[in-house]
Amino acid sequence: MIIVLPILLALSSFRFVPIKTPERVFGVIGVRPTDANGVISPEVCSVLGIFTDLAGLAMGRISREE
Repeated sequence: MIIVLPILLALSSFRFVPIKTPERVFGVIGVRPTDANGVISPEVCSVLGIFTDLAGLAMGRISREE
Protein backbone atom coordinates (compact mmCIF):
# COMPACT_ATOMS: atom_id res chain seq x y z
CA MET A 1 0.00 0.00 0.00
CA ILE A 2 2.83 2.44 0.71
CA ILE A 3 4.11 2.15 -2.86
CA VAL A 4 0.63 2.47 -4.37
CA LEU A 5 -0.41 5.54 -2.34
CA PRO A 6 1.83 8.09 -4.16
CA ILE A 7 0.50 6.82 -7.48
CA LEU A 8 -3.10 7.19 -6.31
CA LEU A 9 -2.40 10.71 -5.04
CA ALA A 10 -0.81 11.68 -8.36
CA LEU A 11 -3.88 10.46 -10.27
CA SER A 12 -6.30 12.37 -8.04
CA SER A 13 -7.97 15.58 -9.19
CA PHE A 14 -7.09 17.06 -5.79
CA ARG A 15 -3.81 18.85 -5.05
CA PHE A 16 -2.19 17.86 -1.76
CA VAL A 17 -0.07 20.17 0.38
CA PRO A 18 1.71 18.90 3.51
CA ILE A 19 1.20 20.47 6.93
CA LYS A 20 4.66 20.18 8.43
CA THR A 21 7.41 21.51 10.60
CA PRO A 22 11.12 20.86 10.11
CA GLU A 23 10.76 17.93 12.52
CA ARG A 24 7.70 16.12 11.15
CA VAL A 25 4.70 16.04 8.86
CA PHE A 26 1.40 16.38 10.69
CA GLY A 27 -0.88 15.73 7.74
CA VAL A 28 -1.96 17.04 4.37
CA ILE A 29 -4.62 19.32 3.02
CA GLY A 30 -6.35 18.24 -0.18
CA VAL A 31 -7.68 20.99 -2.43
CA ARG A 32 -9.85 20.40 -5.46
CA PRO A 33 -9.24 22.98 -8.18
CA THR A 34 -12.34 24.77 -9.42
CA ASP A 35 -10.73 25.40 -12.81
CA ALA A 36 -11.93 22.96 -15.49
CA ASN A 37 -8.31 22.13 -16.38
CA GLY A 38 -7.38 21.37 -12.77
CA VAL A 39 -5.15 24.42 -12.48
CA ILE A 40 -4.71 26.30 -9.22
CA SER A 41 -3.73 29.94 -9.67
CA PRO A 42 -0.38 31.17 -8.31
CA GLU A 43 -2.25 33.43 -5.88
CA VAL A 44 -4.23 30.51 -4.45
CA CYS A 45 -1.05 28.40 -4.25
CA SER A 46 0.60 31.20 -2.29
CA VAL A 47 -2.30 31.52 0.16
CA LEU A 48 -2.49 27.74 0.53
CA GLY A 49 1.25 27.59 1.28
CA ILE A 50 0.95 30.35 3.88
CA PHE A 51 -2.01 28.59 5.49
CA THR A 52 -0.26 25.23 5.71
CA ASP A 53 2.91 26.89 7.07
CA LEU A 54 0.91 28.60 9.82
CA ALA A 55 -1.01 25.41 10.59
CA GLY A 56 2.29 23.52 10.85
CA LEU A 57 3.71 26.13 13.22
CA ALA A 58 0.60 25.95 15.41
CA MET A 59 0.60 22.14 15.49
CA GLY A 60 4.30 22.10 16.25
CA ARG A 61 3.81 24.48 19.14
CA ILE A 62 0.96 22.41 20.55
CA SER A 63 2.92 19.15 20.25
CA ARG A 64 5.92 20.68 22.09
CA GLU A 65 3.65 21.81 24.93
CA GLU A 66 2.19 18.33 25.45
